[in-house]
Order: sequence, then structure tokens, then C-alpha cells
Amino acid sequence: MTLKKLCPRCSTLINVSSQYCESCQTKYNEQQKQRHKIYKAKRTDNKEQRFYNSRGWKQMKQFLDSKYKGLCLYSYYIYDRIVPYDVFHHIMPIKDDWNMRLHLYNLIPLTNSVHEKIHKMYEKDQERTQRELQQLVEKWNGFGK
Repeated sequence: MTLKKLCPRCSTLINVSSQYCESCQTKYNEQQKQRHKIYKAKRTDNKEQRFYNSRGWKQMKQFLDSKYKGLCLYSYYIYDRIVPYDVFHHIMPIKDDWNMRLHLYNLIPLTNSVHEKIHKMYEKDQERTQRELQQLVEKWNGFGK
């Protein structure tokens, strides 16, 4: 017998490993594509755009996906929730330190909502937020015990 939960959008019964029911997942994927399209169109930093389309970045994302088991670390440790990630966030922004763009422990998987929250936290106290995120990565990797 498989564990079940309710789809957070429409309350249909789904497998616990699924994020949404099939119908809502299709809608979610389409929304994400549109969101990304708008985001990409507004960007003016060509160097970063090329980086996010590079082979190295794609390989790193694939590696990190398996390393973090597809989880949002912030949700896992802060909210005690198992939630699939949507994006990888650079703890030290690549605008601030280009050499950290592919550093394994400078990247943390987050949901879109947590990612937005982190950017708001950066506006208030970037250094403290970066330390907190770094601690989550270290905890996951067995450094922060």
C-alpha cells in the first residue's frame, strides 16, 4: 500500500512522492515556464545568461539534484517539511564572486517561495542570511554536527 496525501492545489488524493496531481502538475509546469521566460527576458547580464546555459552548470545541477535528493534544504531543516526544490540558489551571489559560481557548497536547493524569501532576507542582512544558509548546507553534508 502506497502512502497518500492531498494535492495542495485541488485536494485530489495523490502519492506522497508527488508534488501535485497530474492536472495541477501540468498547470504548475506551464506557469513555471512562463515565469522563467519573463525572468529571462528581463535579464541584462549576458555573462550570467551564458553561464546558466553552460554545460558546466547543467552538469552541476544534475549532480546536486542527486546529492540533495530533490529536497529544499531550507524547508527540510527550518520548517521540518519534505518539499521538492525548484531552483538552486547561490549563497554567495555570482555577481559578488564569479569564482564561486560552481562551488559545490555555495549552492543550496530551494523552493521558489523560499528563494523569494531568502532574497528579501538578503536585503535586511545578507551576511547573516548567508551564514544561515551555509550552515544548512554544512549540516546536510555532515560538517555542522
